[in-house]
Amino acid sequence: MKSSILRNFLYLNNQLLDDFLSALDGELYEEGTVVEKSQRSSEGGGGVDLQLVKGGGKRGSSSGIETTKKVSLNYAGKFQRLYEKLDEMNEIQYYESMTLEKWNNIGRNKIIDCLVKINFSKLESMSEIAEQMAPLAQFAKQFAESAIFNDKSMEAIEGFKELGKLNRKNGVPCICSFINDPEYKLISYLNPIFLKVPKDQMIGELNIFCKVQRKLADGEKIELSNIIPPINGLKLNREQKRKLIKGSKLPSEFQDTIKSPAAVVIPVAIYS
Repeated sequence: MKSSILRNFLYLNNQLLDDFLSALDGELYEEGTVVEKSQRSSEGGGGVDLQLVKGGGKRGSSSGIETTKKVSLNYAGKFQRLYEKLDEMNEIQYYESMTLEKWNNIGRNKIIDCLVKINFSKLESMSEIAEQMAPLAQFAKQFAESAIFNDKSMEAIEGFKELGKLNRKNGVPCICSFINDPEYKLISYLNPIFLKVPKDQMIGELNIFCKVQRKLADGEKIELSNIIPPINGLKLNREQKRKLIKGSKLPSEFQDTIKSPAAVVIPVAIYS
């Protein structure tokens, strides 16, 4: 695959990009200086060095003019540089579709660029709806009590908002499925600060450029949304944590259980 293509980035992890480039280059150049030089003579036009004039014994003088300008490489340019370097080293595996044979070639720490369809977890979708409904519900509740926006429904909305925040502690969970082979999936967790567009614009066929963290073993399954680790990080005693964990199990309607064949990946970029 040619690396010199134009990309529309929907997600780009600048921190990982800098880390990977530094690892390959040994150092990272954020900004450069371009120096332009020109010569001006006292006996004629600029750009001409006057040499000793034979026969006349007359020597001309010249002065140099030096100008500088700053140039910087943005993150789209850095990604292009990283892609080209890895491509030259044959370190990128590109997949538009997936088969068992191809899947077996994917291993831990491999860099892959895949054409996929992205879906976010059920809990993420529901918490986002709750966040959008909350202001409207508060506004409506000020004027009239209704079966839709009563105290219980308001409590449920706030509950989903908090669950969403808790769920994003380790990143926004999403499932990347191969277009023609949805049986094979990539599980990724996006850092919200590196999203370039709202999540609802991440539709259609997209490329995900990522590093494989691990592949699920045969028969292994994983819950996409797991709020237990953030709970364990709270400053509570053992009994308080136990009660909170017991009451925090997600209903089956909001669980996303992913089974092998699947891989957990670290996304660097998503683009179209």
